[in-house]
Amino acid sequence: MKDLMSSTTATMTLKEITDLIEVRHNNAMVTVETMATDPEFGELLKISSSYINNLGAWIPIETYQLDKRQSIAVASRLNTALLMRVIDRWLELEGKPLTTMQMVVATAQAAVEQERVNAQTDTRLKAVEAKQQAIDRVVNEFTVMAYFIYAELGPCDLSAANALGRKTAKLCREHGYPIGKQPDPRFGQVNSYPEHALIEVLREEGYIPQ
Repeated sequence: MKDLMSSTTATMTLKEITDLIEVRHNNAMVTVETMATDPEFGELLKISSSYINNLGAWIPIETYQLDKRQSIAVASRLNTALLMRVIDRWLELEGKPLTTMQMVVATAQAAVEQERVNAQTDTRLKAVEAKQQAIDRVVNEFTVMAYFIYAELGPCDLSAANALGRKTAKLCREHGYPIGKQPDPRFGQVNSYPEHALIEVLREEGYIPQ
């Protein structure tokens, strides 16, 4: 598997795949890690990469680098309807067109791979998803910096976090939203706010598209 990941062989990142098939990268990371518990999936390689957000800023991100076989299996698992986008991208990477028969074979192989992976990982994936959903239901309050990480908005310096925190706290007081407290190694504790309040302020400040 390491040979497949060599610099002379075309690969795709999970971030590129999730952009193509329109799924959330964080959720896809969990799915891939679950799929990788099957030895047949092969070795996972985590890399540091970056992407441009909606504001045109380069955002650092950790993702997985996948070979062709893994890419098709993952895309099948995440969004079968948009699998052909990943196949088209592989055509670009390899620089050669596929015949109609090769396209049919590739799609059929992907379907078979998906069924095999589904049969072996459904139970484990459902358990992971249930755990994540439970966490999401409980963890609905964030500090400003924690929400930047959670929403993949990029880095947020202390000055900006303080300013956004003051605006969010004001909004919460005006509307009666709860303001929580979270432990912080630098300040002892910092305020945490409901996710919907943070989203409202971040939209007003241009961090999140309207």
